[in-house]
Amino acid sequence: MTTTKYILIFIIGLFLVSYENSVHKNSNKLNIDSDKKNISLDRFYREDADKNGEFLQVYYTHQVTVDTLYNEMQMSDSIEIYFQSDTGSILFLRKGKILSNDRVHAIILSSPTDTTYKLELFSLKNLEWRKSDEIIVESHPLQFDLEFIDFNFDEIKDIYIQCSVSSGYSLSRGHLLTIDKNKEKFIFHRELRELGNITVDKDKELVLTEEVIWCKPDGKQEVCKLTHKWTNDKLILQKRECPCAEE
Repeated sequence: MTTTKYILIFIIGLFLVSYENSVHKNSNKLNIDSDKKNISLDRFYREDADKNGEFLQVYYTHQVTVDTLYNEMQMSDSIEIYFQSDTGSILFLRKGKILSNDRVHAIILSSPTDTTYKLELFSLKNLEWRKSDEIIVESHPLQFDLEFIDFNFDEIKDIYIQCSVSSGYSLSRGHLLTIDKNKEKFIFHRELRELGNITVDKDKELVLTEEVIWCKPDGKQEVCKLTHKWTNDKLILQKRECPCAEE
């Protein structure tokens, strides 16, 4: 009986160790449909968040700081993190081949004050992260959005930070920062702050925007189409087409 008892204890012990290892192995891979309130871990992954599978999005269940983003930048390959506090402060990180297909970069956006964003550009060179540039711009966290688009057709993506979206006919306005391809520095185009719905015509190398006007004589609202072209890093208006004479 004593031998049989020890054998049973040994088998039960092996089972418990195997179970504990299994739980530990899968602890970082959580059900993406889980309610965040029921997650005890500090961070978890949602692997299906990006349709192209390029970025692994990380969600946190607790307050994070900009140091959290610096640490994630060092550890992860291609990743996107977005966190907004109850007070409206925003933390954002995107890392990977986000600006071009031949280089790895990281963008970190933080809120050093209630009215500003700090945008930092990092590049990976010789397996070391180096800060290429940083800039402070006015913040508008309630309608925050960030896009990476090649606005000036130099084969490196630029950054558009949405600041506002108008009611009625929706016009998105924000900060446009092109990136110097050789120096890897931000070029902040303050003169474009009031342009609405900025898009690009890549084939013709034109930048297109929209403007709302009120027509004579009845005050009907209409939309003008504006065409711009880059000249010496300045966006120059080429054509403005409106369906009516404005008031």
